[in-house]
Amino acid sequence: MSSTDFGNSLEALKQEMLSLKERIVQLENRSQHPVNLPRTMLLSDSFLARAFAVLGLYIVSSLIIFIPLYAIIIVFMLMFGLFN
Repeated sequence: MSSTDFGNSLEALKQEMLSLKERIVQLENRSQHPVNLPRTMLLSDSFLARAFAVLGLYIVSSLIIFIPLYAIIIVFMLMFGLFN
């Protein structure tokens, strides 16, 4: 391997190292800006706050599903006279 080939490969490695350093700096700067997350208790640091948020969402979703279902059942029971 001649000295010019060695010099060229050394320069290529230096250029690649500089480009990688620039990418690292850009990524570090990007990570310093906080992401705009919604204000919700699901993202709270407190375990109890997260637990009650999940419980509340569970209750609301259950009501959304089961109230119409119970209404349909009651209508069928009234139609077939099962309340007598």
